[in-house]
Amino acid sequence: MADDLVFNVLIRTAALIYLAFASADDLKNRSVRPLWAMILSAAAIIFHLFTHSFPVTEYFLVIGSGIFLFLISFATHSAIGAGDCFVINACSCLLSFSEELSCFAAGLLFCAIWSAVLLLTKKAGRKDTLPFIPFLLGGHAAVFTAELFSTIH
Repeated sequence: MADDLVFNVLIRTAALIYLAFASADDLKNRSVRPLWAMILSAAAIIFHLFTHSFPVTEYFLVIGSGIFLFLISFATHSAIGAGDCFVINACSCLLSFSEELSCFAAGLLFCAIWSAVLLLTKKAGRKDTLPFIPFLLGGHAAVFTAELFSTIH
């Protein structure tokens, strides 16, 4: 039990560190470097293959969700940026499909709340865009904190 907790904390910490760097890049340059996401994805898949920590079906979910995100990005003419798709897929490879889905939903909630605040205070318009990775970082931090507290108590 203690080994699983340490393993999960290390994996989640790696995801948060990666997201912190990607958030800084997204805020500063309004873009994300896909090379780092691809390196993280490859390292995570290799790690999970050697540790047998993912069932085989998980790989299909992760790859399928990544393809789906890129299709949405293409269909919406990059309403979801390709860099965001790379980052979400990299985190999905590192964590799991279901856990990344929870973190993504929390990030969307944070983004929606912040967008509503900006719209209501007239600091942004309907056509303005926001960097999404910082909200994804917040979603991951919130979900990981909630899981850590539920595991400890």
